[in-house]
Amino acid sequence: MSTESSSNPIQPIRFFHRGKIVDVSGVHPTRSVLDWLREDARCTGTKEGCNEGDCGACTVVIGELATDAHAPGAVDGLQLQTVNACIQFLPTLHGKALFTVEDLKGQCASQCKPKADAPAKHAGPMYSA
Repeated sequence: MSTESSSNPIQPIRFFHRGKIVDVSGVHPTRSVLDWLREDARCTGTKEGCNEGDCGACTVVIGELATDAHAPGAVDGLQLQTVNACIQFLPTLHGKALFTVEDLKGQCASQCKPKADAPAKHAGPMYSA
């Protein structure tokens, strides 16, 4: 009968997030991506809604190297897929990239701001920040 050796430690979950490689160790295998994002990474832009994968409030994008650069969903060598972070287990991110609303905020800051401010400009002080 074989057993796992204590000299063979469990490897960390390693993935790309917010511009760097992240190593996560010692987490329960059923810990959700949503819980890790909100509690450990302090990325609170991804919201918890139903916690069952139905509402989409926790939607994130997972990227992995595309086997076919011309496949649907492939962008700059990455195959992108939207998933519900509340039902996605953290270990499934190993070797992949995780993109959240915080990543979009950085990408969109200069391009989206004028559009986001348009209602306030045209509606008056009620909508001003």
